[in-house]
Amino acid sequence: MSAFFAVTSFSAVCPLSLADAKKHLRVDHSDDDDSIQTVIEAAFEMIERRTGRAFREQNCQLKLSEFPAGNDPVYLPKPPVLSVSSIVYRDSSNASQTLSSALYVVQTSAVPGQIVPVYGTSWPTALDNPESVIITYSAGSLICPTVVLHAVKLFCDLEYHEHATVEAERIQRRIESLIAGLVLRDRNLIGIST
Repeated sequence: MSAFFAVTSFSAVCPLSLADAKKHLRVDHSDDDDSIQTVIEAAFEMIERRTGRAFREQNCQLKLSEFPAGNDPVYLPKPPVLSVSSIVYRDSSNASQTLSSALYVVQTSAVPGQIVPVYGTSWPTALDNPESVIITYSAGSLICPTVVLHAVKLFCDLEYHEHATVEAERIQRRIESLIAGLVLRDRNLIGIST
């Protein structure tokens, strides 16, 4: 089964506001607002890429060549999953069908998120084609973990201020440590031994 994943849009509300970032950076002018906002977004992107999680609310699409066999789960990248908007698939005659939400269960607390057919049923047959199944869903933390906000602030500090090499390396190690802690936490949640 082939799979393609994409983030289609982000919420307009960022977990770390420009005002909070500027307060952390001790910046009291607006000359660099655009640059600081870009660094905030880059920091979240880097942390989300490294952890495989969504810390900003975002809309996502997962495209599959077919459904899993029987009643096996569909795993949704970028947990936590907030909700599934739709599951659209091409049936064996290549007609577009929208799967009723009454026919599947979204397990938002699972890491990664999962969708399974309701008990006693299985997935419908989809045309075996690279984008036969399109799942549209939203993901992200409703409350961003403090450790992530701290890592984003450190990243902003590293990018905005000039630091001596030793201090820059110390900040970089701290960011790496915070990210490693998030990854280790998730590995423990899903039972992967280290």
